[in-house]
Amino acid sequence: VQLTAKNALEAHARDEIGIHDNTAAKPLLAAGSSAAAFSLGALLPMFSILLSPEQYVTAAVMAVGVLSLALLGAISSYFAGTSMLKGSFRVTAWGIAAMLFASWIGSLFDVAPV
Repeated sequence: VQLTAKNALEAHARDEIGIHDNTAAKPLLAAGSSAAAFSLGALLPMFSILLSPEQYVTAAVMAVGVLSLALLGAISSYFAGTSMLKGSFRVTAWGIAAMLFASWIGSLFDVAPV
């Protein structure tokens, strides 16, 4: 009764659901973090484009991209305190699936790989 005397909705959100002001979403921070993560994640494949001979660019980007996914998945799992092998595999598998899907969509529009 005392918890709900002033604001029942706030008390319910705080005590039963666990919603607090200090754990509320911060959209600008999330957007900035995502932008930084995508930019940093793109560095290794970009360097492979710049440093590879022209005839090997496609293979180099694919290889470096997959290796980067594996490395970043392991690093992410390390900081999360979970299995690095499972995290690396999960990120790599879904990344490869996303690349295959993007390639398939490109093929529908007659977009050839570079």
